[in-house]
Amino acid sequence: MKKFLLKVILFFACVVVMDFTFGFAFSWLRRHAKGGSTANCEYIANQATDEIIILGSSRATHHYIPQIIEDSLGMSCYNCGEEGNGVVLAYGRLKMLTGRYKPKLVLYEITPGYDYGTTECNSKYLGYLRSYYDKEGISEIFGDFDDELSNLKLMSKMYQNTGRLLPDIADNLLFRDNKNGYSPLYGQIDLTKYTPLSENNQMITDSLKLSYVEKLIILCRDNEIPLVFMISPRFKYSNSLSQYEPALNMCEKQGIPVFNYLNDSAFVSHPEFFQDEGHLNHNGAIHYTQKIIEEVIKDNLIL
Repeated sequence: MKKFLLKVILFFACVVVMDFTFGFAFSWLRRHAKGGSTANCEYIANQATDEIIILGSSRATHHYIPQIIEDSLGMSCYNCGEEGNGVVLAYGRLKMLTGRYKPKLVLYEITPGYDYGTTECNSKYLGYLRSYYDKEGISEIFGDFDDELSNLKLMSKMYQNTGRLLPDIADNLLFRDNKNGYSPLYGQIDLTKYTPLSENNQMITDSLKLSYVEKLIILCRDNEIPLVFMISPRFKYSNSLSQYEPALNMCEKQGIPVFNYLNDSAFVSHPEFFQDEGHLNHNGAIHYTQKIIEEVIKDNLIL
């Protein structure tokens, strides 16, 4: 019996040591990443002190060019948007940023499906936060959006890091320029294959995600950070603003300005500005970023 207990103890001791070693190794990989999504995540979580912050989905990462903002205003800017993500990740990233400093302006690109729609399982939005579970305020997000065993599973450093296993390794072997978080698109929409979205495209609101939109607003307000919600252009967007109403109503209730360029004639009549229906290409992003510097950013900065 004693030998059996000793073997059990040794087994769990080995598991703990292996788990700790795994966590230490991937923490080292994140800190030494040459670029790519790993360096981007690590910079946002532990290093960024930029004056202007961009948040949102792929429509944030592809539409807002920090270098143009920096060159125009002489202020640092970083794009913290992420492809296929919305308010769940955005709130977590802003929570980590505000734990370190106070940005002078936050621009948030609204994407209904990712910010308050019920399109996918919400746990998918936690992947980029898992490695930073131990940071203040992040565990509560998992408590809201992950399963009941979330806190138990996330005690394991191995579990925290497995979702980023391949990117962490690749980003230590290859250099990929992050362009301050901006990801340019260089294609152009094919009008021969373009079909306008249906007017009847309905969306069910996820009240939990919508509550995180409000939490993000409150987080900025508590830290006295100016927050502006943005709706960047779509190509000939045929739907009304009905899908945006939950965010628009929230902003009106909370006194948050919203700048709507969804159907701006300076863009929607120019297919050469678009990669596809929902995304500006690099040429379009240049024009859009220059436009909002004059019309939005300058007027909402704390100088």
